[in-house]
Amino acid sequence: MEDKNKIIIVIISLFVVGFMTWSLFGINFLDKTETSQYSIEKMRVSFLLPSGYLIQGFESSDGLFNGFEAYEDNETTRALLNGQLVGELPVSMSCFSFENPDNLSINDWILTEEFKSIFFVDNVNLKISDYISDATDYEYFSDGLYSTKNVIFKNKEGRILNCRVTYITLEDKIIQDFEKILSSMKLF
Repeated sequence: MEDKNKIIIVIISLFVVGFMTWSLFGINFLDKTETSQYSIEKMRVSFLLPSGYLIQGFESSDGLFNGFEAYEDNETTRALLNGQLVGELPVSMSCFSFENPDNLSINDWILTEEFKSIFFVDNVNLKISDYISDATDYEYFSDGLYSTKNVIFKNKEGRILNCRVTYITLEDKIIQDFEKILSSMKLF
């Protein structure tokens, strides 16, 4: 009887040690590193979206802007996207594409009432950034319910794109994923 107990204890111990080793060193296998390629014709962009996100497109009723929002894939987000009230909105990544019939520069566009009324931002401090390889892009930060990092640029047709990520702290993983999207973005 004692030998059977020893064998059972050894097997359980091996299982526990194996599970702990996998948990500690197998984390990289659990990371959501796979990506999906997206191409959005109306925005004239393509990009890689890290896995673990739900993406939803949108367009204004007057057709003046369109874009997408990406949320972390979890129960709360799924409920929200199914029209349920879930309380506070989750952090997200989004990109808005605006028609620019007057071919305004980025600096002139951020002074328009359209920009101020959509993003509720005034006195934007633009800084040149280097995320988009096919365009000159600028970043600015804004605050509201959440802190927001924004990157703004023109596509090849002159439409203005304002991509943004909302976050709680600068260490949030969603900021890194946002920067991966921007770095993978191609204009066509």
